[in-house]
Amino acid sequence: MGILISDTQHWQAANWIMRTFMRDLLQASSLPDELQSELESTLNASLYTLDLRSRSVEARASFLEAVRWVLAGSRQQRSVDNVDSGSLCAYIAKLEELVAILEGEPPRATRLPVKTPITIRFQLGSEWAPDWDSGFDELDIEQDGVFTYTNRRRGKIRTVHGRMSLRAIDTIIDTLSRAGFPAVPKHAIPPGGSVFSIALQDASGADSAIMSFYTASHFLGYSDVVNLVERWLDVLRSGMPDPDDQDILEVRE
Repeated sequence: MGILISDTQHWQAANWIMRTFMRDLLQASSLPDELQSELESTLNASLYTLDLRSRSVEARASFLEAVRWVLAGSRQQRSVDNVDSGSLCAYIAKLEELVAILEGEPPRATRLPVKTPITIRFQLGSEWAPDWDSGFDELDIEQDGVFTYTNRRRGKIRTVHGRMSLRAIDTIIDTLSRAGFPAVPKHAIPPGGSVFSIALQDASGADSAIMSFYTASHFLGYSDVVNLVERWLDVLRSGMPDPDDQDILEVRE
């Protein structure tokens, strides 16, 4: 689901974001008639995909203005209503991402690739939050794949050691680089919301990024980081690694 911008660019978004975005977009006066009719058909068919690749320069420019209008309206809603819900923040962040792509904005600066030796730390959740059953997770990974996982849940502490493949290390560093780490799109973290934090230390120094877990799952690049780390944490929480897993090679209590 998303927008095909060129043969090499595809803006992706969750179904609910695309559905909301298309409905909002239909209210924009600058939207070309050809796109308006296509949007209506797409919404009616629940397809939530729009192809801009063959559109004229004028149509693409009008589309960009329409997206800016929707973004401005969403920001105003957050400001006037004093709303900082995770869903609204995620929606605004995705629109900002789309505007940047359409404007041809260069990728965000990143300090990666890293200089060895490195240590990467991921933290997620809360030990005592009633709506977060997994507790507080902390995963420290060294450059050679050796890791320490600690889970704190309502006063109970469990620590696991093990080893990841070097391929997994390369994958997470590459994914962080594509996300623009340590830069994070501006967004609110609701009180009591689940926090996802990343810290990386190497020979050049240390950097960190903190974000709302649910909002980060919609950020370009960081959504891939969230999915990857969540998959690792699920395995480590269960204590039963998959023998076919090519990332986590060894686990010992």
